[in-house]
Amino acid sequence: MKKFVFLFAMIIIIVSLIGWNGSSSSPQKTTNEFLQSIQKGKWKSASNYIENPDAKEYFLGETHQKYNRILFEKMAYKTGEIQKDAKKATIDLKITTIDTRKAQDKAFEKIKKEILEKDSNDGDGSYVVDTIPYVIKIAKNPSAKKVTLPVKIKLVKVGDAWKVDLTEDFMDALTGIYERDGDESLKMERISPSN
Repeated sequence: MKKFVFLFAMIIIIVSLIGWNGSSSSPQKTTNEFLQSIQKGKWKSASNYIENPDAKEYFLGETHQKYNRILFEKMAYKTGEIQKDAKKATIDLKITTIDTRKAQDKAFEKIKKEILEKDSNDGDGSYVVDTIPYVIKIAKNPSAKKVTLPVKIKLVKVGDAWKVDLTEDFMDALTGIYERDGDESLKMERISPSN
């Protein structure tokens, strides 16, 4: 009887250690936990899933921008195909968020008149308007235009855990940025706007 209890206890300990060891980690689980942390505004928790220290620092810097925090909270996502080997994985995502381009365009239209009036009064052409408050107001509006952007999230295995390889394309998708016709400043082959 004692041998049976001892053997049962050893099995429980081994199973517990395997679970504690992080062997249940998967690219899908890491991706979901990373994106859900972003949606909930848990920036430090989300940053723990990022593999590259420079990308982690960049991500935390971006979350301090009020506009990005609003975008992240309104972001939704769907996972697609997963490709995985022992050390690397790629997951197709569709991220739906506020269309930053359209929000910026709309904000500019709203302040264009203000800029022209100030310029005609001052006459020196050096008037500067902070567009962020206008863009934030537009983004908070429930009827704000949204865009769905396809992007591949890359993950790497570090020890027993999967970590996100935060790329510029992925950050751009999170923040609703995509290439417009004639816009040479952004070259993103994997991201295009939805209709």
